[in-house]
Amino acid sequence: MKNRTIVLILMIGIFILGVGMGTKINRLQNEKQVITSTVKPNKDIKVKRILRESTKDFKLNKGEVVTEYTDGSFTLVNEKSGLYEFQPCELGDWNYKVKNQTELDKIVKTYLSIKNTGEY
Repeated sequence: MKNRTIVLILMIGIFILGVGMGTKINRLQNEKQVITSTVKPNKDIKVKRILRESTKDFKLNKGEVVTEYTDGSFTLVNEKSGLYEFQPCELGDWNYKVKNQTELDKIVKTYLSIKNTGEY
């Protein structure tokens, strides 16, 4: 009789744990679906202008080239000094500094893909 009671209590405990874990997993899946469905791509971020000389918006040193995008993001390249920077508009004063043009192109391509399509 004691063995049956112990087995019954264990089975009820396992059932309760299983239902609780299943509820938690379903809740997490539902939260993920809400987050991914709210991504709205812009579909209009393009190159706005390319600057090789200073303007009132950008102070450029000799040899620097700035590419500005329609969302306010920009890249700054100076091949002589090895300066390769990308500043997304969302980061404010922060930017990405990379070692070469290839890495910069990959970052910009990924950024534009995510902003324009919601995917990369």
